[in-house]
Amino acid sequence: MQRLRTWDERFRTGNSKERNLKQALGEIERMGSALSLSKSVSETASVIYRRALEEDLLPGRSIEGIASAATYAAARQARMSRTIDEVTAVSRVDEMEFKRAYRYIVHELNLSTSQSR
Repeated sequence: MQRLRTWDERFRTGNSKERNLKQALGEIERMGSALSLSKSVSETASVIYRRALEEDLLPGRSIEGIASAATYAAARQARMSRTIDEVTAVSRVDEMEFKRAYRYIVHELNLSTSQSR
């Protein structure tokens, strides 16, 4: 049954980028809820993730890592920042992978972060 569900999902979403985006947006919503972030912060994180996807920054990186980094960056931009420990506690990646993904997207997307840590 699981194999059938997998194939059904693949046929419903056209290509791998759409499947990637669908998984990432679910992850961003889950983390935003767990961190008590506003809906606008989750939307900003989604925009950051979409930009990274459009600029082909994801190959070689995990979906969860980039989604976690996008959520953290969006929270910092909205001045609702959470600590790295708080984000990694609800994230599905370890702290080192999260930090690498965050540095990577901030550098590659030229994101401005309002606070320094």
